[in-house]
Amino acid sequence: MIVMASPAPQLRPGWRKAANRALRLAVALPRAGAARLLAATEHSARFSGAYNSSAALTPALARFKTRGYDDESVVDVSFDEMCRRETWDYPILFWLGRYLPDLPFVLDAGGHLGTKYIAFSDLINLSGAHWTVHDLPGIVRAARARQNRGELPAAITFEDRLDQTPATDILLVSGFLPYLDIPFSEFVAALRRRPKVILLNKVAVRDGAEIFTIERIGSARVPYRIRNRSQWESRISAMGYEMLDSWNISEIGHVIPTHPWLGRSKSRGYALLRRDEIE
Repeated sequence: MIVMASPAPQLRPGWRKAANRALRLAVALPRAGAARLLAATEHSARFSGAYNSSAALTPALARFKTRGYDDESVVDVSFDEMCRRETWDYPILFWLGRYLPDLPFVLDAGGHLGTKYIAFSDLINLSGAHWTVHDLPGIVRAARARQNRGELPAAITFEDRLDQTPATDILLVSGFLPYLDIPFSEFVAALRRRPKVILLNKVAVRDGAEIFTIERIGSARVPYRIRNRSQWESRISAMGYEMLDSWNISEIGHVIPTHPWLGRSKSRGYALLRRDEIE
């Protein structure tokens, strides 16, 4: 009798990638459990939890009894580091150099203690720029106190009230968008006039659904938003802005240790021009 060999099973395309992903998750799951146990302690990972809205995140954030970024205690966290230029700053420098000094009024939203002004001032001529930093009251109080002591450049204006900022030519938003608690379109609409140019950096995005997580910054906890990339870029267009340039910041991306299966976020930058300014 002749015994016929069974045909080799046919493996689906991409099986190796799927197997590797399953293996990584199997390794990550015990770590995720440990991360969840530590999430409410001072030993928590930088990011913890995953929520589908800021409202869903609020009860989890409340147990930390923190004021978030509106707290002078977080001012010194990473200040020296933020005053240094990084590779992802150079696209912003390029576009600032292109539009300054013809568009001199710069609003640095979420600009902390003027760290970008400090980081850029030796590479680009800012002498003609009217540079205003808008941030939360706790940050602004600390910034003004330091400025009065001569520790920050006198050329920077600090303002916690958006309606008190001057009419803006260039809106710079570097690292602020993950913490903005209103739609970006509403933030821009609240300005005295719509900026001609918007420069964005360190925008956290992912290919899946938008998620919110809790970030630990020193002893504080703050909401952190990771947007769906395609929806975000569609909203930019709906605001009446043309995308002149965009770039990927490969050095920045986050895996939430309590939810590793959600994958790694990406960080992107954008240069936008108001559509009615395009010749």
